Amino acid sequence: MRGASGHPARRASVRGRLALPCADKQLIAELTNLDKTLTNYGLGQFKRMAEEFAGQHV
Repeated sequence: MRGASGHPARRASVRGRLALPCADKQLIAELTNLDKTLTNYGLGQFKRMAEEFAGQHV
């Protein structure tokens, strides 16, 4: 199988993904959880800053 450039298609990444479906799912779950944690932290920080700002400008 050859790619558009005529070089043999790279298959290592496909093999890697197929060999580690459980690890991929675990990694995706951890990254999703981390993203939610960071988002919640960011929203908490923003809310605190907004409350401080509102308190200073009443």
